[in-house]
Amino acid sequence: MTRRTANWQHILRGHAYRDIRAWLSNINLVLAGVFMLAILVLGPTLFVMRDFVQNIGVYFREVLPLTFSTSAFEGAKGTAWQGSWTMFYWGWWMSWAPFVGVFIARISRGRTIREFVAGVLRVPTLVTFLWFSILGGTAIFRQMEGPGGLLEKDGSIIPENVLFDVLQGLPLGSVLSLLAMGSQLCRQERSSPRCPSAW
Repeated sequence: MTRRTANWQHILRGHAYRDIRAWLSNINLVLAGVFMLAILVLGPTLFVMRDFVQNIGVYFREVLPLTFSTSAFEGAKGTAWQGSWTMFYWGWWMSWAPFVGVFIARISRGRTIREFVAGVLRVPTLVTFLWFSILGGTAIFRQMEGPGGLLEKDGSIIPENVLFDVLQGLPLGSVLSLLAMGSQLCRQERSSPRCPSAW
């Protein structure tokens, strides 16, 4: 068997595609991390860090009351909302639980319980707090203290425009916009159905 034939067999078996998907996943994580840190450094850093600390405090203050809220004093409207939201949420989690469970089991093989808890609960929670504090805090700062322009006249937003409007208000806004689109492109290609993931 020649080297050329072996290379084609490797590609046709899908190993190369799986390797490309792994690389795209890693590239996407790096781009998202650089994007988040760039917004933190180029944006209103002090406001965002204060917002981060405050968000954690608000979360711990509100998580228990919101967990047990049943909209008892809202009447029929609250009951209807609770019923529709609860059913949707339960259905969503029940449909995704097997996939999430298998994924967590696969990435946790050979790890201690301490590493498992850190990798599944602590790190993702911290990254989520950081992500929403940095991006949300930057947008809130622009709307409150900066030029604004994120809200329409009726108070609504156009979600597709807000991210790019916020980025254009920062130094190197065009570069950050390209970084955001590159990260999205990596994400789209990684989840592309062109080749089955079972390969």
